[in-house]
Amino acid sequence: MPTEEFVLVLIKPDAKERGLVSEIFDGLKAEGLCVEVIGAIQFDLQLVLEFYEWEKLDYPEEIRQYVCVDPLPIWIVSGDGAIEKTMSIKVLLRTKYYNGPLKNLFHCPCSQQESQRQYELIYPKRRVL
Repeated sequence: MPTEEFVLVLIKPDAKERGLVSEIFDGLKAEGLCVEVIGAIQFDLQLVLEFYEWEKLDYPEEIRQYVCVDPLPIWIVSGDGAIEKTMSIKVLLRTKYYNGPLKNLFHCPCSQQESQRQYELIYPKRRVL
């Protein structure tokens, strides 16, 4: 597990489909952050529930067709202010490329504690690329 401040980032399918992965990566690097690709994770609906700590899925078919089709790349972003800087980039890019509430480019938690919980959940299940 990373020892400095870090944030877990999952690249969602719409970022890949729209060719925005490099813009996310470049934005993080421009903030002086280190980006490490640690693999990919294949979600199913049960893992979605556990990952987001949801009691139920309001739109299970849409979620299945969105995040459960292909493995999602997993990045660890670290450095001074990693969480705050990553959240700022998330807001900026989601505003710039808004395409509906479900398709939102990438996931990143807003706290170190949540990043650690999610990391510990998916790290053992990841596929190394």
